[in-house]
Amino acid sequence: MFLNRIVIVCIFIIASCNIAHSQEEKEFKIDQNLYSYYQKCQEHIGDARVMLMADTLFSQATEKGDKRMQAVALTLKLDHHYFKGDNEDSIVFYVNKVKDFATETDQLKYYYFVWSDRLILHYLKTGNINIALYQALEMLKDAQQRDSKIGLLSCYNNLYQIYKIKNMKSLSNEYCLKAIELTENYEMDNYNVAFLYTEAAKYYINQCNMEKALAYLKKADEAANADLHLIAVKLAYMHYYLAAGNLSKAWDLLQESKRMFDHDKKLISHKKMYYENEYHFYKQTGQYQSALQTIDNLIEEELKLNEHALRNGHYRMKGEIYLAMSKKELAATFLAKYIQLEDSVRVNDDELTTSGFATLVNLEKVEREKKELLLRAQEKELRNTQIIILFLVVVLILVLVFLYRENKLNKRLLQSKEELKKAKEKAEQASQAKTRFIQSMSHEIRTPLNSIVGFSQIIGSQYKNDPAAKEYASIIETNSNNLLRLISYALELSDLDKCDNIEADFVTDVNNCCRVSMQSAEADLQNGVELKFKPSCEELVIHSNPERIMQVLSSLLHNAAKFTAQGSITLGYLYSETDRKIYFSVADTGCGIPSDKHEEVFERFFKLDSFAQGTGLGLSISKEIAERMNGSLYIDKEYTKGTRFVFVIPYK
Repeated sequence: MFLNRIVIVCIFIIASCNIAHSQEEKEFKIDQNLYSYYQKCQEHIGDARVMLMADTLFSQATEKGDKRMQAVALTLKLDHHYFKGDNEDSIVFYVNKVKDFATETDQLKYYYFVWSDRLILHYLKTGNINIALYQALEMLKDAQQRDSKIGLLSCYNNLYQIYKIKNMKSLSNEYCLKAIELTENYEMDNYNVAFLYTEAAKYYINQCNMEKALAYLKKADEAANADLHLIAVKLAYMHYYLAAGNLSKAWDLLQESKRMFDHDKKLISHKKMYYENEYHFYKQTGQYQSALQTIDNLIEEELKLNEHALRNGHYRMKGEIYLAMSKKELAATFLAKYIQLEDSVRVNDDELTTSGFATLVNLEKVEREKKELLLRAQEKELRNTQIIILFLVVVLILVLVFLYRENKLNKRLLQSKEELKKAKEKAEQASQAKTRFIQSMSHEIRTPLNSIVGFSQIIGSQYKNDPAAKEYASIIETNSNNLLRLISYALELSDLDKCDNIEADFVTDVNNCCRVSMQSAEADLQNGVELKFKPSCEELVIHSNPERIMQVLSSLLHNAAKFTAQGSITLGYLYSETDRKIYFSVADTGCGIPSDKHEEVFERFFKLDSFAQGTGLGLSISKEIAERMNGSLYIDKEYTKGTRFVFVIPYK
């Protein structure tokens, strides 16, 4: 019974959501092209490609200034993970993303929709009733603070559904009536209020208060404005006439509902609602064989909906029918299975209840203590971080000075053969010492830096509702990553100085190299900048060095992201079968590079903007890698929209 109540509630909410979506075009002035594309996205909601389609819809809505359709596009990504139901972290992530966007654009409808009809419903579907209850109570506080009537309505809907699952019928009906009262008193645009009226009517039918039940049935009939509403009203009337003893009228209403389901194929996913009521009718009228057939139909529908967890409810239903048919052995078999499974569910729910409410009782106290500890930890962490960063900066400066002086020294020692021989020996010794020093120092530096990055990510994720803590953690993570990149540059310079050529005889998937490089650069993109990929073919496998290719492309994409404040960054490639070369290009719409600096930017330590972050080593290292792969790296002088780097390498 516990899981059956969960599914009944879920069907009610999903039906409400689907009907509301069907009215979107009527209730709002929607661009026809956007709405048509949105419907196409809905058809592929279970397919992973809907994530890219949602990005396209968001981009189109942005161009047309339609913030509502932007929110819808973000909600599509949430719906993909919600209906798959196999990744709770993704559901929580996209719920928070939609809530943040809805808050920024003052669209509380979507703010409370994803909280109520996606996150809380997910917890209900997965049996985490106490977590759902906690979220509903948090939403109640939020709606009261904002004085949001739509938030209160969503909250009342959730609470009445949660208490219905818990079989607390009186309390469930109380919140159902509150939702109705809020809708009527404030004349809210509650398109699905007919469902609330039918729920209240069925409660009073079970209480044998036929006068009140009839009053709510009449209201439901007046408020019904969709086929599913009308079916729900007819089935509620069926319960009314069944309770009043008018079996022929109840049967007629049941058959009318069946004809409506058969006529409208869009309602096929809700047909389980019909079988639930058909079973109730056959059981009440003593048609036990028909009731058993209806249970089998119900099982078939639930399998279509992937509701495999409801087997215990079917055992109970069949056990009751066999008991009514005086088939006691069969009844005992099915009821024993039902009791065994139901006890397992109840034990699990009791454990969740005990731990859940113990947590809720101490939640406020724990939150206060956590904030105090967080402030103290932040102060201490910041002091330690400042000391560590200062030390690392000094060490890195010394390393760079050492490398610079080493390079100058190597040039001076070319004056004579004897001096060259001695200089070579000294250089080899110095290089070995330098390598050991850099490797040792890089290990010692990377270890605390990785710890800093890790703890900053933990701080940012655990205290994401504290803007100050989130900002401090972001600053620490960003600067730590910059220091790690600087160490990598230093190591790369050391490695390149020791070799003349780079081995390039490994199997290389060019498209995969491009995608991995783009993924590494996504975190560096500034707000509003789009990263594009334009391959010349769907698949290209060659013999080259994939690690070095990704290193150069990642460096070029990182450089483009740093100097592109708006517009786009495009990675593409062409390959020539004539001269057996691949031409990669990274084009951006950033500030560009003056033509007289096109060669200087490839020199070590050269920076166009001395105040910008970086050491001026990225492009220099990339050019050296290209040349040691028998290729080249240069700036396309004909490109005028920003900067376009061209990376050329031979391939086998």
